[in-house]
Amino acid sequence: MWKNVILLRFDGLVIALASIWYGFTLITNPEMLEQYKTYEVINRVLQDPFLAYAFLIFGVLKIVGIILNNRTLKVVSIFALFFLWTMFTTSFFIMHYYYQFPTSLGGICLIPALISGKIALSEV
Repeated sequence: MWKNVILLRFDGLVIALASIWYGFTLITNPEMLEQYKTYEVINRVLQDPFLAYAFLIFGVLKIVGIILNNRTLKVVSIFALFFLWTMFTTSFFIMHYYYQFPTSLGGICLIPALISGKIALSEV
């Protein structure tokens, strides 16, 4: 049974685990959001501790939703993660193209944004 759940929800589990890891990294290294120029646009929108905890909380909620097969948890968490990853992607593209600060993070964050968008569309 768990094998089928993992195979059917693999993308969601990957996004959840990546989000938890990213949130945990931002929590344990707060200087990343505070000092790195690539996070300048994001810090204007939302303050740093909120973003780190949002990634962590919604990643955990996505996994709990998958384990409990709770549609509401799965939908709410994946839309929140889609929003967060899309916001980060957009922010990094703004830094790269508008502020002329070269960074590859926009392309890297685009992958979980697209995958979570696909999952969000399939969950609705």
